[in-house]
Amino acid sequence: MLKSKHPREMFCINKTPFHVLARAVIIEQEHILLAHEKESPSTFLPGGHVEIGESVITTIERELLEELGLKCIISAYLGALEHSWTRDGLQQFEMNHLFKVTLMSTTPLVNPTSKEDHLEFYWVPIDELENHNVQPYPLCEIIKVKDNIHGAWWGSTLL
Repeated sequence: MLKSKHPREMFCINKTPFHVLARAVIIEQEHILLAHEKESPSTFLPGGHVEIGESVITTIERELLEELGLKCIISAYLGALEHSWTRDGLQQFEMNHLFKVTLMSTTPLVNPTSKEDHLEFYWVPIDELENHNVQPYPLCEIIKVKDNIHGAWWGSTLL
């Protein structure tokens, strides 16, 4: 097995990294909450890697508690998005499962404080997503089409 930079990474055929992630789509007043790893040019939706034996629902609840110290209400499964990129010369693949989520005990549009030093969180107007290097990039268009936020959809960067 390959050495992993991330302890929750899974590997499959030909030792190719494959990540299973659960992500939260948190929208308030036409704004969406984004996460940013401080050393990265990209942003992404809050959430993270599914651990072996853990449900994607449990992953969202655990990750938001770890990252923000907040409990949440998960109201709907929105869909999946597969994505591929290269890191350190090795092709990476991931499957993102996205859920409509409401944070508890927050003030709308006040940036929540990260509980993890390498992350920061902030609200972005939905119509400005393309200015924030959101990854995987198909999320920008999917989220901007508000009708898709209420039903299952699928997206891919592998096409």
